[in-house]
Amino acid sequence: MESPESSTESSTAPAVPSPLRLDPRQIPGNGLHIQGDAPAGFFGLTEGGEVMEDRPLHYDLQLQPDGSELLATGRLKAQFSLECGRCLGRFAFGVEIPQWSHLAKPQDDQMIDLTDQVREDILLALPSYPRCEHGNIDQQACPAEGQFEKVEPTTFDESGTSKQTAWDALDDLT
Repeated sequence: MESPESSTESSTAPAVPSPLRLDPRQIPGNGLHIQGDAPAGFFGLTEGGEVMEDRPLHYDLQLQPDGSELLATGRLKAQFSLECGRCLGRFAFGVEIPQWSHLAKPQDDQMIDLTDQVREDILLALPSYPRCEHGNIDQQACPAEGQFEKVEPTTFDESGTSKQTAWDALDDLT
């Protein structure tokens, strides 16, 4: 099989070579099993950002030709360091997709690159508003818990209009 490092990279791929770039002509009819760890920087995240790669992506995939398509199935696992939306502290968060699958359609015997699909599926599994208590590696309470006043939800009367206007809510702040 052609080495992933020897192929050209797509314009959306990260600066590091991807082990998930494959030549479909080198995959036998009975399939191919690949597993390993992606190199550091696989996710293309900014160092010191709200989301940082903690451990490299681990993949365990079965690749099966299906006519002119390639079915990739398997398990993906990665660990990140997230910034809490309340206290700005960092906490560990692991993502595992035990039954990942993707159907790739190569064009004219071109290389198949699963990198973007794997990266997208892993990053979409992260919480959109991370908080310390969401950490699933080491459970911890957020130090900012209870530091802010609880906002009461707006109530509505039978007609569906709010009983309190925005101006009333602002007046309550004084």
